[in-house]
Amino acid sequence: MQNRSVVVRWAVVALLAVGGVAAGQQVNEGMAPEANLEMLQAAFVRLADRMRPSVVAIRAERISIGSDGAAGNEDNAEFRVPSIGSGVIIRADGMILTNEHVVHAAERIIVVLHDHSEHEPMAVYADARSDLAIVQIDADGLTPAPLGDLSRVRPGHWAFAMGNPFGLGSDGTTVVSEGIVSAVGRQLTRRLDPSGMRYYGNLIQTSAAINPGNSGGPLVNLYGEVIGISTAISTRTGTNEGVGFAVPIEARTKAIIEKLIRGEPVEYGFLGVAIRPAPRGAGGVGSGAMIESVGPGSPAEKGNLKEGDIIVELDGTRVEDSDHLVRLVGASPVGERVRITYYRDGRRGEATVELSRRELPPGSAPAELSWRGMILREPTVAVRQQFSLPDDATGLVVMDVVPDSAAVHAGVKPGMRILAVNDTEVPTLSRMNELVPGLRRTVVLRIAEHEPIRLRPR
Repeated sequence: MQNRSVVVRWAVVALLAVGGVAAGQQVNEGMAPEANLEMLQAAFVRLADRMRPSVVAIRAERISIGSDGAAGNEDNAEFRVPSIGSGVIIRADGMILTNEHVVHAAERIIVVLHDHSEHEPMAVYADARSDLAIVQIDADGLTPAPLGDLSRVRPGHWAFAMGNPFGLGSDGTTVVSEGIVSAVGRQLTRRLDPSGMRYYGNLIQTSAAINPGNSGGPLVNLYGEVIGISTAISTRTGTNEGVGFAVPIEARTKAIIEKLIRGEPVEYGFLGVAIRPAPRGAGGVGSGAMIESVGPGSPAEKGNLKEGDIIVELDGTRVEDSDHLVRLVGASPVGERVRITYYRDGRRGEATVELSRRELPPGSAPAELSWRGMILREPTVAVRQQFSLPDDATGLVVMDVVPDSAAVHAGVKPGMRILAVNDTEVPTLSRMNELVPGLRRTVVLRIAEHEPIRLRPR
């Protein structure tokens, strides 16, 4: 009993930062274990109460072509597929962080706040590779959650997963589960996304219960800081088995979030190699990444890197393993010349390589913006062909409109090209993204080859 009391006493001391015990208060060594446990429990309750206003539930609907299994439905029928997820408010003016896969290709999105109010997004900004997205709603005075940092996260730290598991929080009632950080630096890209569209590396592993519907919700530390975005589970049953994973909040993640908020595209450096962990002690090297193959015409080939080379440094930063190299290259600016140090047949060498831009794999989602019921894209070759647009088409193309949305009621139709909003030209998605935060009233859309359209907020 005495040993249990000591363990609990130190647990309570660790909770000073979240208000479990008044600042400077000493825990009485003679205090009954039950009293210490009550203090610990009270601290957890206060943490959950403080975080709940920052957590949201997300409902999404996608259009699918095929059979939904219902009797009499044809194989090529169109039907709606509902999905659920979570999110966390990171700015008081309506910016909500979630997973990209929660809102991917959604025809309709509903965000449910802690006060049970429902909101359709003004805009959605997404980056598939990081599996992060920003959903912007028309609201002010919200309660944002502070972002933590992976550099301060250690295995054994307490962790709290908050969100909407199984839709149980779909009315805005946040569900909380508690566990610990089981490990950091997990790399699961091939297991979770064999296509390579999304990159799942450097993940936080946690024993806090993460279930379907938790995706996009915050993983929180004792200080009420968001240390990760719940993303995946490892399971044989489809439900939690004590192994969950979260995209970590770190410097690179924060940079991506800021780009998404500003409506800027997120770009990743590309080297053009397939890699694997370097064999222990290979070439006298204790760490690094071994090149399995070099893509033809890639920056790596132009830099004379070869199969079997072990990359140990990039611009003076030691490469810990293959996952670390992916992160270093991805975070490097496109077009930047980087110095790569490698070992070949036991001999040290250097190469200077100009990184190119990582392109989306075939079949992955192109850049688009969802706003007031419209799905907007730039007039790429594929988009021009789809709507028989001229080669010199400008503006933003309406790919689709959401049923019963503001756009539908205003007469917006797929294939229309928006040239300007309130006399401000919108030649790119980035420019449109810049405007959206300030567009909270009725706007006038200048449409190519059509009369202007007055579009009211929903």
